[in-house]
Amino acid sequence: MVIDINQKKIAFGDKYRIYINGEQKFSASTAIISLLPSIYLFNNNKTSTRLTIDKKMSWFKTKYKIGLWDGGSINFTSASF
Repeated sequence: MVIDINQKKIAFGDKYRIYINGEQKFSASTAIISLLPSIYLFNNNKTSTRLTIDKKMSWFKTKYKIGLWDGGSINFTSASF
């Protein structure tokens, strides 16, 4: 499996196209203006958010909260800086 993520920088955010084995499967975008970045992942049809990745305030380790489409969530913390 080959996953290719193409990023397009825009003035107040970023947009991403996500390809799996050469076929675009997902798109993503960041919040336009935010203190801590949020990334929203969509299916190709962009009708609903598949998941949301929110960076959390932390002093030493990077922390993220990943919100799933079914209302669940996953907390992710890096092992080291």
